[in-house]
Amino acid sequence: MSEKKTEFLKIKKILPEKWQEVSRIQRESLEADEIETNWHEFYTIKNEEMRELLKPRVKNYKLSPTDLNSYTNLQYKGPQTFFENKILCFPGAYSPALTLGNIVHEGFNYIQDEINSGNTPNIDNIKKICQRKIFEIPTSEKKIKKKF
Repeated sequence: MSEKKTEFLKIKKILPEKWQEVSRIQRESLEADEIETNWHEFYTIKNEEMRELLKPRVKNYKLSPTDLNSYTNLQYKGPQTFFENKILCFPGAYSPALTLGNIVHEGFNYIQDEINSGNTPNIDNIKKICQRKIFEIPTSEKKIKKKF
């Protein structure tokens, strides 16, 4: 008996009876060249009205490294969460870690914009940006600013 089958039988014995039956899902097999783009169909917006509605939101969108990680991280986020948070702008819960991340991102964006413009980033401007972001935190979260 194969090692995998032996392991499966051990697991089967500890499961409640109603969960012991294992069934295989039959799916149509794909050709090798189809596999590369098969995932794309699920995330394509097919509704023309929705596509038109989202155009202004994505017109000037810049993909940040964090957004790319969110999109490709299938364990915690993935394309659906990326779409909901970044494109549809669904609100999320505030947390000290997320707030700090937003503040750091704002500072990095300023630095990159200055470098792209041929200017040297100014530390006082970075501090002002960070302080402004802290004061944008909803009132119930202002207690975390003391930790910064």
